[in-house]
Amino acid sequence: MKHAGKLLLSQEIPPEELHEYTPVPSIQKKSFGHQCLRCGNTKSYLFGHMPHAACGKECLYCRQCIQMGRVIECEPLYEADPGCEWPRYQEPLQ
Repeated sequence: MKHAGKLLLSQEIPPEELHEYTPVPSIQKKSFGHQCLRCGNTKSYLFGHMPHAACGKECLYCRQCIQMGRVIECEPLYEADPGCEWPRYQEPLQ
C-alpha cells in the first residue's frame, strides 16, 4: 500500500478507499500539554484554538503542520491498515 506508515487527513484519501484506513486521534492530551500525532509537536505556542463549524466547538489545532493540512483535535487522522510487508535484505549495507 502506497500510504503505509503515513498519517493522513480524510481529504487526502479518495472516498472509495477510506474504508481501508483506521482512524486514530490527531492531537493527544499529555500531562505537560498536547502532542500532535502527525508532526510530533509538543510546543504549546505552536497550538491554536479556532471555532469549528463542523462540531460547533472551539477546537485545538496544530500550527506546525498547517501547510500539510490543518490537524484539528476533533477530526481523526487515518493510517493505512498494516498489510504491507517491507523487503528484507540479507546484507543491507553492502
